[in-house]
Amino acid sequence: MKRRYWVISPNARNEGDIDYWLEKSRDEGKTFVGYDSDKKHGNTFENTIEINDCVIIAQGARDDRTLYLAGIVQSERFYDKENEIFYRVVNYLIDEKDFAANAIELNSDNAWGESSNPGTIYELKVATPADKIVTEKIEHLFKTKIKMKLLSDLIELLKYKKQIILQGPPGTGKTRMAKEIGIELCRKETITKEDILSVVKKGMKLKSSTDYAIYTVENIANTNISLKLETGTTQSPTYDKIMAAYQQKKWDGGTTGGDAYEAAIAKYVYLNLLPSENYKLIQFHPAYSYEDFVRGITAKSNGTQVEYETVNKALALFAQKAVDNSSTNFVLIIDEINRANLPSVLGELIYALEYRGEKVDSMYDIEGDNSLVLPPNLYIIGTMNTADRSVGHIDYAIKRRFAFVDVPPSDIAIDEVITDADLNRKAKALYANVSKLFNEEKTVDKPTYLQSDFKAKDVQLGHSYFLANTHSELKMKLEFEIKPILFEYVKDGVLSPEAEKEIKALKVNE
Repeated sequence: MKRRYWVISPNARNEGDIDYWLEKSRDEGKTFVGYDSDKKHGNTFENTIEINDCVIIAQGARDDRTLYLAGIVQSERFYDKENEIFYRVVNYLIDEKDFAANAIELNSDNAWGESSNPGTIYELKVATPADKIVTEKIEHLFKTKIKMKLLSDLIELLKYKKQIILQGPPGTGKTRMAKEIGIELCRKETITKEDILSVVKKGMKLKSSTDYAIYTVENIANTNISLKLETGTTQSPTYDKIMAAYQQKKWDGGTTGGDAYEAAIAKYVYLNLLPSENYKLIQFHPAYSYEDFVRGITAKSNGTQVEYETVNKALALFAQKAVDNSSTNFVLIIDEINRANLPSVLGELIYALEYRGEKVDSMYDIEGDNSLVLPPNLYIIGTMNTADRSVGHIDYAIKRRFAFVDVPPSDIAIDEVITDADLNRKAKALYANVSKLFNEEKTVDKPTYLQSDFKAKDVQLGHSYFLANTHSELKMKLEFEIKPILFEYVKDGVLSPEAEKEIKALKVNE
């Protein structure tokens, strides 16, 4: 269901005490109204505004309105007896700085409801051009802020636990999320001119710091980079300014004024400069062993005979780098972590996962030293496909040392990736039809095909199956990626045999 957008005055009791209610809104995460449901605005506040709607806290005359906060409604209406006021809980994501930085304004072009002047509560009409601009910018910021918060929370969890596993059904973006966490944790705090030139190329296009304009890299000189704007004018920020903008994250929350262009380049570098020395991804498979992952004996020829030598493998080598660079974060991503026999692959390092910095004894020594250390600046992210029952489960000793994070199926990424409105509609419709196969509660109009041994969150196909650039590509994905795995689900007893008819009938709408 599409959310609705409501503008609410911070002047809750219409007594002019705006600062008090604004501070209370910020501190408590609430929006307040002094009218009960027997009044028009009170009735709207209680009965029309719904959970997941957007509220914008704004005050002022028609062409001089100040926007303070915007967020997503989290609760029904409650009554605060002490203050004799009605309220709803709101997750505020946008503040005054964000409104200003992204040029989000309400003026006489916007809807005022039934009144010619702004009321205590009124709704923005997404069909109105001026309102549509506002709501689209707010939605863009909501998605950005929510994603940043999720990433921040996962990074905090990883810093605390040192190793996490992202688990979910196929296609939910587990590996991509692991990469985003790893890259974020390993980002450089400062950059050089060489770093900038490694990702910024002449002729390429990049977004402005607020993502609402497109710049073209017209020229790369010895002292600056020239950007051509959509208006035809040119701006040429210097490398020093770009490096300063990167260090200060001037694009964070948007930016305006003279630093906009260096911030745009700095943001592009921030998003595209990938770490190399302190970031590594490997994939487990059933034949993977301790000798492949930690330390083992290799055979080498010296020209006349074969010699056997004990050498460090992927984890031990990476851990030693982290030991030698203790002020730098190192991230190891293990894709499909449950496809290997983990107790066998990890060996004594099961202990080292929990007791970072302590030496453990390997079964193999190198030059008389058999010790291994996992330092505290080495972070491990595993991904696990919960639909794959052909691989072993993770035992409790290892589970205790990892934090497990669910990555459930969702169609949100379809909106983020597919910008063409018609293709977006078709992809989301297909996603919705496939999702019906994983309904867990049988009703008159919703039959159940998912077998009782399974949960939708563990097996339902994720968004990546539905991401396409064209109509024909989406049809190809349906026929050669989506349907085959669904038929396999029927064969494996995940879906009932009755689902076959529904799977065959799946199609991309014209």
